[in-house]
Amino acid sequence: MDIKYLFRDNIFGDDPYAPNEEELLMKGNRGTLFAVLFRAGGNEKHPSVLLLHGYPGNEQNLDIAQALRRVGFNVLTMHYSGSWGCDGKFSFANVLDDAKTGLAFLQDEENQKLYNIDPDNIFVVGHSMGGFATLHTTADCSGIKGAIALAPFDFGREYMLAQTDDSEKEVMEGPIAFGAEWLNTTWQELYKELKDHQKEFEIEYKAEQIADTPLLIIGGSNDNVAKVSVNGKYLADKIAAVGKGKTDYMELPSTHCFPDMRITLTEEIAKKLISWVEA
Repeated sequence: MDIKYLFRDNIFGDDPYAPNEEELLMKGNRGTLFAVLFRAGGNEKHPSVLLLHGYPGNEQNLDIAQALRRVGFNVLTMHYSGSWGCDGKFSFANVLDDAKTGLAFLQDEENQKLYNIDPDNIFVVGHSMGGFATLHTTADCSGIKGAIALAPFDFGREYMLAQTDDSEKEVMEGPIAFGAEWLNTTWQELYKELKDHQKEFEIEYKAEQIADTPLLIIGGSNDNVAKVSVNGKYLADKIAAVGKGKTDYMELPSTHCFPDMRITLTEEIAKKLISWVEA
Protein backbone atom coordinates (compact mmCIF):
# COMPACT_ATOMS: atom_id res chain seq x y z
CA MET A 1 0.00 0.00 0.00
CA ASP A 2 1.34 3.41 -0.97
CA ILE A 3 -0.62 6.63 -0.47
CA LYS A 4 1.51 8.41 -3.07
CA TYR A 5 -0.68 6.74 -5.71
CA LEU A 6 -3.86 8.29 -4.35
CA PHE A 7 -3.79 10.86 -7.17
CA ARG A 8 -1.04 9.40 -9.34
CA ASP A 9 -1.15 6.56 -11.87
CA ASN A 10 0.07 3.23 -10.49
CA ILE A 11 1.07 1.56 -13.76
CA PHE A 12 1.30 -2.24 -14.02
CA GLY A 13 1.70 -2.60 -17.79
CA ASP A 14 1.24 -6.22 -18.91
CA ASP A 15 1.59 -7.61 -15.38
CA PRO A 16 -0.90 -10.52 -15.10
CA TYR A 17 -1.88 -9.15 -11.70
CA ALA A 18 -2.69 -5.66 -12.98
CA PRO A 19 -5.77 -3.98 -11.45
CA ASN A 20 -9.11 -4.67 -13.10
CA GLU A 21 -12.88 -4.66 -12.62
CA GLU A 22 -15.00 -7.67 -11.81
CA GLU A 23 -18.60 -7.11 -12.94
CA LEU A 24 -20.70 -9.10 -10.49
CA LEU A 25 -24.26 -10.37 -10.33
CA MET A 26 -24.52 -10.90 -6.60
CA LYS A 27 -27.25 -13.10 -5.23
CA GLY A 28 -29.32 -11.11 -2.77
CA ASN A 29 -32.38 -12.09 -0.77
CA ARG A 30 -34.68 -10.64 -3.45
CA GLY A 31 -32.75 -11.68 -6.55
CA THR A 32 -29.81 -10.24 -8.44
CA LEU A 33 -27.86 -7.22 -7.22
CA PHE A 34 -25.54 -5.47 -9.68
CA ALA A 35 -22.07 -4.85 -8.27
CA VAL A 36 -18.52 -4.09 -9.35
CA LEU A 37 -15.35 -5.10 -7.55
CA PHE A 38 -12.48 -2.71 -8.28
CA ARG A 39 -9.54 -5.06 -7.80
CA ALA A 40 -6.21 -3.67 -6.69
CA GLY A 41 -3.06 -4.65 -8.55
CA GLY A 42 -0.67 -7.27 -7.21
CA ASN A 43 -1.02 -10.90 -6.15
CA GLU A 44 -0.96 -10.25 -2.41
CA LYS A 45 -3.99 -10.10 -0.12
CA HIS A 46 -5.58 -6.66 -0.22
CA PRO A 47 -7.56 -4.75 2.41
CA SER A 48 -11.07 -4.39 1.01
CA VAL A 49 -13.83 -1.79 1.25
CA LEU A 50 -17.59 -2.11 0.85
CA LEU A 51 -18.61 1.28 -0.61
CA LEU A 52 -22.31 2.11 -0.15
CA HIS A 53 -23.94 4.88 -2.17
CA GLY A 54 -26.81 7.12 -1.14
CA TYR A 55 -30.42 7.66 -2.18
CA PRO A 56 -31.40 7.11 -4.95
CA GLY A 57 -27.89 6.41 -6.25
CA ASN A 58 -26.94 9.26 -8.57
CA GLU A 59 -23.70 9.96 -6.68
CA GLN A 60 -21.79 6.68 -6.43
CA ASN A 61 -18.44 8.08 -5.26
CA LEU A 62 -16.54 6.09 -7.86
CA ASP A 63 -13.72 8.65 -7.78
CA ILE A 64 -13.10 7.48 -4.22
CA ALA A 65 -13.26 3.84 -5.31
CA GLN A 66 -10.66 4.38 -8.05
CA ALA A 67 -8.34 6.33 -5.74
CA LEU A 68 -8.48 3.68 -3.00
CA ARG A 69 -7.83 0.97 -5.59
CA ARG A 70 -4.66 2.79 -6.75
CA VAL A 71 -3.43 2.84 -3.15
CA GLY A 72 -3.98 -0.91 -2.79
CA PHE A 73 -7.56 -1.49 -1.64
CA ASN A 74 -10.13 -3.70 -3.29
CA VAL A 75 -13.42 -1.76 -3.43
CA LEU A 76 -16.84 -3.38 -3.84
CA THR A 77 -19.66 -1.09 -4.98
CA MET A 78 -23.24 -2.19 -5.46
CA HIS A 79 -26.83 -1.17 -6.15
CA TYR A 80 -29.70 -2.06 -3.82
CA SER A 81 -32.84 -4.11 -4.41
CA GLY A 82 -35.31 -2.33 -6.65
CA SER A 83 -32.78 0.27 -7.79
CA TRP A 84 -31.07 0.77 -11.13
CA GLY A 85 -32.37 -2.49 -12.60
CA CYS A 86 -31.75 -4.77 -9.61
CA ASP A 87 -34.41 -7.33 -8.73
CA GLY A 88 -36.91 -6.85 -5.93
CA LYS A 89 -38.56 -3.97 -4.15
CA PHE A 90 -36.72 -0.91 -2.93
CA SER A 91 -37.13 -0.16 0.77
CA PHE A 92 -34.91 1.14 3.54
CA ALA A 93 -35.04 -2.24 5.30
CA ASN A 94 -33.94 -3.90 2.06
CA VAL A 95 -31.05 -1.43 1.75
CA LEU A 96 -29.82 -2.53 5.18
CA ASP A 97 -30.21 -6.19 4.21
CA ASP A 98 -28.42 -5.67 0.89
CA ALA A 99 -25.50 -4.00 2.67
CA LYS A 100 -25.14 -7.17 4.73
CA THR A 101 -25.13 -9.16 1.46
CA GLY A 102 -22.24 -7.02 0.19
CA LEU A 103 -20.32 -7.51 3.43
CA ALA A 104 -20.96 -11.25 3.31
CA PHE A 105 -19.47 -11.33 -0.21
CA LEU A 106 -16.22 -9.85 1.11
CA GLN A 107 -16.25 -12.19 4.11
CA ASP A 108 -16.85 -15.35 2.05
CA GLU A 109 -13.76 -17.59 2.15
CA GLU A 110 -14.01 -18.61 -1.51
CA ASN A 111 -14.32 -14.99 -2.62
CA GLN A 112 -11.37 -14.08 -0.43
CA LYS A 113 -9.23 -16.66 -2.22
CA LEU A 114 -10.53 -15.74 -5.68
CA TYR A 115 -10.18 -11.96 -5.34
CA ASN A 116 -7.22 -11.67 -2.93
CA ILE A 117 -9.31 -10.21 -0.11
CA ASP A 118 -7.55 -9.85 3.23
CA PRO A 119 -10.06 -11.27 5.76
CA ASP A 120 -8.50 -9.26 8.59
CA ASN A 121 -8.91 -5.91 6.87
CA ILE A 122 -12.49 -5.43 5.71
CA PHE A 123 -14.03 -1.95 5.95
CA VAL A 124 -17.37 -0.28 5.23
CA VAL A 125 -17.65 3.24 3.81
CA GLY A 126 -20.95 4.90 2.91
CA HIS A 127 -22.38 8.27 1.95
CA SER A 128 -25.77 9.72 2.99
CA MET A 129 -28.19 6.76 2.93
CA GLY A 130 -25.04 4.67 2.50
CA GLY A 131 -23.76 6.24 5.73
CA PHE A 132 -27.05 5.24 7.37
CA ALA A 133 -26.46 1.67 6.10
CA THR A 134 -22.80 1.77 7.14
CA LEU A 135 -23.68 2.57 10.75
CA HIS A 136 -26.43 -0.04 10.95
CA THR A 137 -24.18 -2.67 9.33
CA THR A 138 -21.40 -1.84 11.78
CA ALA A 139 -23.82 -2.30 14.67
CA ASP A 140 -25.31 -5.54 13.37
CA CYS A 141 -22.32 -7.39 11.89
CA SER A 142 -18.97 -8.70 13.07
CA GLY A 143 -15.65 -8.78 11.25
CA ILE A 144 -15.56 -5.08 10.26
CA LYS A 145 -12.11 -3.56 10.95
CA GLY A 146 -13.38 0.03 10.68
CA ALA A 147 -16.17 2.14 9.21
CA ILE A 148 -16.49 5.61 7.69
CA ALA A 149 -19.83 7.41 7.34
CA LEU A 150 -19.89 10.42 5.02
CA ALA A 151 -22.72 12.90 5.66
CA PRO A 152 -24.84 10.09 7.13
CA PHE A 153 -28.60 10.64 6.89
CA ASP A 154 -30.45 9.11 9.84
CA PHE A 155 -33.84 8.25 8.32
CA GLY A 156 -35.32 7.26 11.67
CA ARG A 157 -34.37 10.47 13.45
CA GLU A 158 -35.21 12.65 10.44
CA TYR A 159 -38.70 11.16 10.17
CA MET A 160 -39.28 11.80 13.86
CA LEU A 161 -38.09 15.43 13.60
CA ALA A 162 -40.19 16.01 10.47
CA GLN A 163 -43.37 15.48 12.47
CA THR A 164 -42.88 18.76 14.34
CA ASP A 165 -40.27 20.72 12.35
CA ASP A 166 -41.31 22.13 8.96
CA SER A 167 -37.72 22.55 7.77
CA GLU A 168 -36.96 18.89 8.49
CA LYS A 169 -40.25 17.90 6.86
CA GLU A 170 -39.12 19.68 3.70
CA VAL A 171 -35.76 17.87 3.82
CA MET A 172 -37.57 14.53 4.05
CA GLU A 173 -40.46 14.99 1.63
CA GLY A 174 -38.72 16.54 -1.36
CA PRO A 175 -35.81 14.11 -1.84
CA ILE A 176 -37.87 11.02 -1.00
CA ALA A 177 -40.58 11.93 -3.50
CA PHE A 178 -38.01 12.74 -6.19
CA GLY A 179 -35.89 9.63 -5.55
CA ALA A 180 -38.87 7.28 -5.56
CA GLU A 181 -39.37 8.08 -9.26
CA TRP A 182 -36.10 6.28 -9.98
CA LEU A 183 -36.83 3.22 -7.87
CA ASN A 184 -39.17 0.25 -7.69
CA THR A 185 -41.36 1.81 -4.99
CA THR A 186 -43.51 4.85 -4.28
CA TRP A 187 -42.92 7.73 -1.90
CA GLN A 188 -46.08 6.70 -0.03
CA GLU A 189 -44.65 3.24 0.63
CA LEU A 190 -41.37 4.73 1.85
CA TYR A 191 -43.12 7.11 4.21
CA LYS A 192 -45.24 4.30 5.62
CA GLU A 193 -42.11 2.24 6.18
CA LEU A 194 -40.50 5.11 8.08
CA LYS A 195 -43.62 5.59 10.17
CA ASP A 196 -43.86 1.88 11.00
CA HIS A 197 -40.14 1.39 11.75
CA GLN A 198 -38.94 4.79 12.93
CA LYS A 199 -37.42 3.61 16.20
CA GLU A 200 -35.53 0.66 14.76
CA PHE A 201 -34.10 2.88 12.01
CA GLU A 202 -32.91 5.57 14.44
CA ILE A 203 -29.17 5.07 14.70
CA GLU A 204 -28.50 6.40 18.19
CA TYR A 205 -30.25 3.38 19.71
CA LYS A 206 -27.42 1.24 18.32
CA ALA A 207 -24.66 3.49 19.67
CA GLU A 208 -23.46 0.83 22.12
CA GLN A 209 -22.90 -1.74 19.35
CA ILE A 210 -21.37 0.76 16.92
CA ALA A 211 -18.91 2.04 19.52
CA ASP A 212 -17.04 -1.28 19.54
CA THR A 213 -15.71 -0.64 16.00
CA PRO A 214 -13.26 2.11 14.96
CA LEU A 215 -15.37 4.79 13.26
CA LEU A 216 -14.91 8.07 11.44
CA ILE A 217 -17.89 10.30 10.65
CA ILE A 218 -17.31 13.18 8.22
CA GLY A 219 -19.93 15.90 8.04
CA GLY A 220 -20.36 18.93 5.82
CA SER A 221 -20.78 22.19 7.70
CA ASN A 222 -22.84 23.61 4.79
CA ASP A 223 -24.92 20.46 4.32
CA ASN A 224 -28.63 21.34 4.23
CA VAL A 225 -29.70 17.74 3.66
CA ALA A 226 -27.96 15.73 6.38
CA LYS A 227 -27.51 18.66 8.74
CA VAL A 228 -24.64 17.88 11.07
CA SER A 229 -26.55 19.11 14.13
CA VAL A 230 -29.09 16.30 13.80
CA ASN A 231 -27.05 13.75 11.84
CA GLY A 232 -23.25 13.47 11.63
CA LYS A 233 -22.10 15.49 14.65
CA TYR A 234 -25.12 14.43 16.69
CA LEU A 235 -24.46 10.74 15.99
CA ALA A 236 -20.72 11.02 16.58
CA ASP A 237 -21.37 12.57 19.98
CA LYS A 238 -23.90 9.87 20.92
CA ILE A 239 -21.54 7.06 19.90
CA ALA A 240 -18.48 8.67 21.49
CA ALA A 241 -20.43 9.11 24.73
CA VAL A 242 -20.50 5.33 25.15
CA GLY A 243 -16.85 5.71 26.12
CA LYS A 244 -15.02 3.20 23.94
CA GLY A 245 -12.70 5.87 22.49
CA LYS A 246 -12.94 4.58 18.92
CA THR A 247 -15.11 7.28 17.34
CA ASP A 248 -13.71 10.29 15.48
CA TYR A 249 -15.56 13.17 13.86
CA MET A 250 -14.44 15.78 11.39
CA GLU A 251 -16.27 18.49 9.48
CA LEU A 252 -15.47 19.87 6.04
CA PRO A 253 -16.76 23.28 4.85
CA SER A 254 -18.84 21.79 2.07
CA THR A 255 -22.32 20.59 1.13
CA HIS A 256 -23.95 17.17 1.11
CA CYS A 257 -21.89 15.50 -1.63
CA PHE A 258 -18.69 17.45 -0.86
CA PRO A 259 -18.52 18.58 -4.52
CA ASP A 260 -15.78 21.18 -4.01
CA MET A 261 -13.69 19.08 -1.60
CA ARG A 262 -13.39 15.70 -3.30
CA ILE A 263 -9.58 15.66 -3.01
CA THR A 264 -9.59 16.47 0.70
CA LEU A 265 -12.43 14.01 1.32
CA THR A 266 -10.60 11.21 -0.49
CA GLU A 267 -7.35 11.96 1.33
CA GLU A 268 -9.02 11.84 4.73
CA ILE A 269 -10.73 8.54 3.93
CA ALA A 270 -7.51 6.97 2.64
CA LYS A 271 -5.42 8.17 5.58
CA LYS A 272 -7.90 6.79 8.09
CA LEU A 273 -8.24 3.43 6.35
CA ILE A 274 -4.46 3.03 6.06
CA SER A 275 -4.03 3.89 9.74
CA TRP A 276 -6.45 1.10 10.63
CA VAL A 277 -4.67 -1.38 8.35
CA GLU A 278 -1.33 -0.53 9.93
CA ALA A 279 -2.59 -0.49 13.52
